[in-house]
Amino acid sequence: MKTILIVEDDPVSAQIIETVVRRYGYETATAASAAEALAWLDRGTTPEAVITDQNLGGTTGIELYLMLGIHLRYRPLPVILCTSAADPGTVSEAIEVGLRYFIVKPINPKALMDKVEAAIRERRNNWVRGANQCPACGTPLGRRG
Repeated sequence: MKTILIVEDDPVSAQIIETVVRRYGYETATAASAAEALAWLDRGTTPEAVITDQNLGGTTGIELYLMLGIHLRYRPLPVILCTSAADPGTVSEAIEVGLRYFIVKPINPKALMDKVEAAIRERRNNWVRGANQCPACGTPLGRRG
């Protein structure tokens, strides 16, 4: 079963997102902080995507995205940023660092899953087109004939 990692420090918001994601047929894993999310990933599981809140108490979803980008293994993971306000500064910063998918709370279930599935589809399409790294782990692949 395909897993989505949900990084959300508010238990009620985490439960709402988890319910939506499961309704669409995905398994879920949850983390209440960036540190918990990185620890979960370090255990060797690679999710299909990461949904993260922007305000994680001590760090931000954008910072988590940047942390994932530092590690070759996690670099290809699609990240969907959830923010509680349509703050133009947050949206601008997200775009500036390369975050392509974000959604404003309160979460619209269909809009969220449209973003998740688009991010996953984009990741798979990039890999199929002959990217030189495995999308799950970043391992360099041999030349394709």
